[in-house]
Amino acid sequence: MPILDTNWMLWDAANASEVVGWPKNSAYQRIAADAAEYKAAGIDRVLFAPATLGAAGEDSGGFDKKEDYIFDGTAFGSEAQCIAAVNAVHAQGMRAMGSTVLHQMGGWPNQEYKSAIFPKTPACFARVAGQTTYPGNVAPDSVPDPSGGWPDGDLCAYDQPNRYMWNGAIAAHLNQMKVLGFDDFIIDECKDLNADFLKAFIDAIRKEYPNAFFNGEYFDGNPYALAGFVNYWMGRRMSVLDFMFKFNVGTICNNNSQVWMGQLSDIGYCMQDSMKAVTFIEDHDTDTTEGEQTIWNKHLGYDIMCSFPGEPQIYYRDWSTDPNCYGMKAGINNGLWRWKNLAQGGFVTRNADYQTFVCERLGYGSAPGCVCFFNNNQFSEQTVTVQTRYPRNTRLHEFTGNAGYSADKWTDYWGCIAVTIPRNVNGCNSLVYGVYL
Repeated sequence: MPILDTNWMLWDAANASEVVGWPKNSAYQRIAADAAEYKAAGIDRVLFAPATLGAAGEDSGGFDKKEDYIFDGTAFGSEAQCIAAVNAVHAQGMRAMGSTVLHQMGGWPNQEYKSAIFPKTPACFARVAGQTTYPGNVAPDSVPDPSGGWPDGDLCAYDQPNRYMWNGAIAAHLNQMKVLGFDDFIIDECKDLNADFLKAFIDAIRKEYPNAFFNGEYFDGNPYALAGFVNYWMGRRMSVLDFMFKFNVGTICNNNSQVWMGQLSDIGYCMQDSMKAVTFIEDHDTDTTEGEQTIWNKHLGYDIMCSFPGEPQIYYRDWSTDPNCYGMKAGINNGLWRWKNLAQGGFVTRNADYQTFVCERLGYGSAPGCVCFFNNNQFSEQTVTVQTRYPRNTRLHEFTGNAGYSADKWTDYWGCIAVTIPRNVNGCNSLVYGVYL
């Protein structure tokens, strides 16, 4: 189920702070107005920014959560507008996915957590080395990877004897789903969250919402770390953002003609556990972090993602034609169509060398599979001949449009096809062949 990540921010260098990419108080209204277009593009889940009130209010991206039960006063719009946007998403047959911050809260400058519902005291927060404004007076929770946590707020402490924060967080999110209508959640900063709490959190929500989908931000490019979190720590209760895929594909895109394309055979966690990997090329964090952005040939990245296993997540700023966005809508929509209608089932590498890579998806259900060709050479086209699973004289249609209208191929006596892949010009050079639908 492809996800559209509508949570995008820009870095305001003058004020040294994050600001919302959407014009203030407009995000929910635009989501409601554009929901039909998202559906037509092939989106099944719409990911919202955090809906709870942040410490910076209308100047907040939402990750400095201050209140758990207040949905007005945010940068994205009002509670009523959020509900209307969720309803519009549901009306198109899509699911609404909330972003939730469990790791930290931002009550600065005075740690103001005295709201009427679910108030907090210093006993609700842990001591964090290096912070000067934290209220915490309890020991930090045991977590999967304490070295991976970030002291970017007042660190919530869940695994305490009274279970106040544990039970309160569950109740607050059940309320959020009831009031706003969210179906699913992405959970921020999973490395530094107590695993027993997180499992109980998911189990409690699924008791009332059995089909709820959870995705975790476990910031690690090591596939063993991602597998450990999914299988050992979470008992396969949730998926993870595939940072291994994101950073490896980003390296290919940012270094055309200079990176070995054969690495695509094992490019991400998606190649090991496609059912629990959410692949992505960019999100609001990496887009605003120097050294993590995919800057060049981003179309190539999306073509790879839409040809590979895993559940693809599309970054709104890449997709949209809004001001300050990158306008890649047409190519991404084509890729999502191919992912849904062709690129399913088993994965076989057909050609892997320094400049080119060819893989075949073997098909699953109504998706018949396809053969995908990638060329990272910016200077010249590349011709490759590859084996396919199709019998001789099978007509294969090219579905990206990058090879021109008359680009259909017929398999030879041995079931092979010879294809000339265009040179890499801004990443718009991939080819995908499959049977006519």
